[in-house]
Amino acid sequence: MMLMTSFFSKNRPAVGGYDGETHSEVCSDGDFLENTYLSEPSIVPDDVKEIMENSVRELAEIPSFRCVVNVGGTANGSLIYRRMAKEEPASDLDIYFIGRSATDDELAHMSTVVANNAQRNPRQQFTMDSMFNGQSREHFLDLNNLDSIIDAGDVNLLALPFQSAFGAVHEAQTAVLKVVMSRADGQQVWDDIVFYHTQSLSLHHGLFSEEFSSSVVSEYYHRKIEKFALKDTPEEMHEHIAQHTKMI
Repeated sequence: MMLMTSFFSKNRPAVGGYDGETHSEVCSDGDFLENTYLSEPSIVPDDVKEIMENSVRELAEIPSFRCVVNVGGTANGSLIYRRMAKEEPASDLDIYFIGRSATDDELAHMSTVVANNAQRNPRQQFTMDSMFNGQSREHFLDLNNLDSIIDAGDVNLLALPFQSAFGAVHEAQTAVLKVVMSRADGQQVWDDIVFYHTQSLSLHHGLFSEEFSSSVVSEYYHRKIEKFALKDTPEEMHEHIAQHTKMI
């Protein structure tokens, strides 16, 4: 199974803000927003990335598994910023799974694997979120059942492969796009996917100081969207991914 993250990610060395240690003494809010928040669509600390990658290696033997997706503060830059600012970071880990026709037992096992890796993390022990822990079928993106998921109104799940996904990301993205392009309402479905992806780029700024939150909203969030928004049509997105895959 190919191990990769979002197609936007680059093969880059870790920068100061990603571990939240050396960077914290010299980085201002403006530096963080300009050089870290705007650097990639998902801002995942190196230790969280290791949790995800180790979990993918263990879960690769399960035929129904394709990807694990971390969301919230471990993916949008909030955790890194709090570490940088020497604030108490949240310790919960929110995840979703992407796969093909997984059973309830398989979902529970997948969640346990991630939980064990999260507890072994030497930097910070994470606890699985009580709701978004990958065990619920309602939060599972089944690539074999995409039309039913769309018809049920759960289009937010189809944005997951385009977020902080680890595993067979290209397969998941392509599967979503092919189904969307085949539907008569495909453009509307895609517009909804783009909307949910845009929300994932937010820093959850309501949890921060008023000054910092205002700066994010007025100066940086729109720039993040302009830089990392998905393409306007599913056909354009499909071509973009195909071209990116050729370059890897």
